[in-house]
Amino acid sequence: RLVGIDTLLETPEEAERRCRSGSVEFALRAQKERRFLVTSSRSFSARREVQNLPHLLLPSSTSTEHAFAAVIRKTNIVVKATDALTRCVRCNGCILECDFSRATELRKQDAETKKIPHDPNVVLYECDNCKQVFWWSERDNSSAARAAKLADKLKTLAEQTLSASIDDEIQESSILLEDDVQDNAFYVEKKFFEQRFLV
Repeated sequence: RLVGIDTLLETPEEAERRCRSGSVEFALRAQKERRFLVTSSRSFSARREVQNLPHLLLPSSTSTEHAFAAVIRKTNIVVKATDALTRCVRCNGCILECDFSRATELRKQDAETKKIPHDPNVVLYECDNCKQVFWWSERDNSSAARAAKLADKLKTLAEQTLSASIDDEIQESSILLEDDVQDNAFYVEKKFFEQRFLV
């Protein structure tokens, strides 16, 4: 989400039903929403409903960076600087710049708590889904600066992965695809799934 990829997570309720009763609603949701499925559960990826979907099986020990590199490598997604910080990391909604009247309204609503900057020169952004408010701060320890640094790191990792200049360790922490899906899983994703993921 930090680099602007449309990514949904399995809900806690879906995870509970999957673990308790073997539910595949997660896979069915991926299919219905035309999403590429990423999982670290070998048994889940072996299910017939998942085998028929474009999906990626990650080793459970894979680090976040290795998993991200594997998804980029297998799907050829190009991460653009202009897409960074355009998705809400909490809910996957789109982060949009507030116009003057909306910014004024947000500042009035926040009059008591002062959780957002009241300086009218500070541009406010808002998630179109969960309504979380964001703003930019140059302070090194601010959440905005930390998010920007991480997004830049992920963008660089994506560029290295696509240019095949990433080190052998990441190449060797190979993400396993079941043999019968490997040849067309990513073709289908690139053509029809429009960089949308369900993990």
